[in-house]
Amino acid sequence: LINLLIGFVFYKHDIKFVYLLYLTEIILLISHVLLTPVEALINKYYMNKAKKKIESINPLIIGITGSAGKTSCKHYLYQMLKDKYITFMTPKSYNTVLGISKSINHDMNKFTEVAIIEFGASHKGDIKKSLRVARPNISLITNISIQHLETFKTVDNIIKEKCLLMESSDVHFYNVKSKYNLSDDKKLYSFGLEKDVFKDSNLDNKVPSFYSSNIRYDKNGTSFDFHEKDKCVTFETSLLGENNVVNITSSIAICRYLGLDFDYLNNKVKLLKPVNARLEIIRRGNRVIINDSFNSNKNGFIEALNVVNLFESDKLIITPGIVTGGEKLKMINEEVSLKIIETCDKCFLVESIATDYLRNVFDSNNYNYCVCDSFKTAYNKAMNSENIKTILIENDITDVYKK
Repeated sequence: LINLLIGFVFYKHDIKFVYLLYLTEIILLISHVLLTPVEALINKYYMNKAKKKIESINPLIIGITGSAGKTSCKHYLYQMLKDKYITFMTPKSYNTVLGISKSINHDMNKFTEVAIIEFGASHKGDIKKSLRVARPNISLITNISIQHLETFKTVDNIIKEKCLLMESSDVHFYNVKSKYNLSDDKKLYSFGLEKDVFKDSNLDNKVPSFYSSNIRYDKNGTSFDFHEKDKCVTFETSLLGENNVVNITSSIAICRYLGLDFDYLNNKVKLLKPVNARLEIIRRGNRVIINDSFNSNKNGFIEALNVVNLFESDKLIITPGIVTGGEKLKMINEEVSLKIIETCDKCFLVESIATDYLRNVFDSNNYNYCVCDSFKTAYNKAMNSENIKTILIENDITDVYKK
């Protein structure tokens, strides 16, 4: 508006428009200063509106956070609960304070009984802001790793941020592999795999732990044994990967806490659908595409490569590597490079800030790879490669991560 006004004045007084270019940066700065408080007021309005709506409906709130697996757990829980309760979940990856507020204001039914809310954090203070809108009755921290280390700077900062969710809730479910101090004033329930759960020294004998063992899977699905105290129940799912077993285990654990019986849950787990772009299996003729492109960390990357091993040879991976990791970026990409060499016949490497780390390892091992300028180029080349039977798409890539 200021630009238009000045432009009109220049036009009326026959002033050369070239002078307007010198004012543009100043005008933009002034506009930013003027609009920042306006934007803050608008945001505060929508946040307060969502908070009041939550308070008036008063559903049981299940809050989920973690470095990975948040969205998957949210979807699995929703699929398990929606036929027992009027259930709401924040859609897609709406996990910021404004995304949460928007979804509550637009999508939450006034009769909602259970609200599943994903709490994301890429900077210090993100979860604290979201808690001003909705505070969970039950909290779940899927895991804590070095995701977003470039913005959090230290692992300790990540832990403190994620644990704000636990501190705000009455009941907390935690992954026994995660290392953080548990609140003494909470009801605490652990979940994990058998190989991890008995390493947990924080368990109170009064609190039951939930864990899974005897994992069997092939390219068509997974089965595992779920343990609760002295009970052991076998579950089957079409989903693949150890990480999915952990996510399903945490979801079953919360459902058991809410009183759902095993027969009901068994049927629900069999019908679980994969979350888009998270180890999603797509079959096209005699070719299998494993779409794990949403994002990636070291553990998820390696787990995706383990899933690839279930399928036929002539395996190809399309990846930019891992593009977040702060000072540990080089080490992480060197580790996954070795796993790629072990698992896949070829790599189409989408150019990114991590390219050189992978390329150095590939070159030193005489590995078959090529660097592509974009995902589109890599994908088209992959689809035109007749001998490739299995394609893993691991991690997404945007211009933000270009060199």
